[in-house]
Amino acid sequence: MVGRKVGILFADGSAKSEILALRERVAAAGATAVLIAPQLLGVATKGGKLDADGQLAGTPSVTVDAIALMLTHEAATALCADSAAVQFVMDAFGHLKAIGHTSGATALLDKAGVVADEGVTALGPEFIVAASRRFYARESRASSTNPA
Repeated sequence: MVGRKVGILFADGSAKSEILALRERVAAAGATAVLIAPQLLGVATKGGKLDADGQLAGTPSVTVDAIALMLTHEAATALCADSAAVQFVMDAFGHLKAIGHTSGATALLDKAGVVADEGVTALGPEFIVAASRRFYARESRASSTNPA
């Protein structure tokens, strides 16, 4: 993963300790974590406020090599109404990137038309491995996905 960027999408209610732990695991693998949220400053995470490196509406997933969705069910459901959030996930899937996610992120994955494959993982060690590559087997499915 050396030299790669991993976008970590979080929102109000996400677990701050888990976000910071993933950021550390990404750094230990030689990559850079980019914290992305609907707002830049003072995101009300479980565990205290956390600032983002990039705002969701201005930091599309094309700027990173893989994404991690660290969302609660409530946050993911709310983000389904945010076109920037849906596009963030759709683009990552369409550009064959690894997508790691919490179980709470399912609604956003579904809204974006993500179909489970080896590049769509939980946020454990399998995500760090997946984030080091693209998933070309998804190419024909990704181009025909229409989440609307």
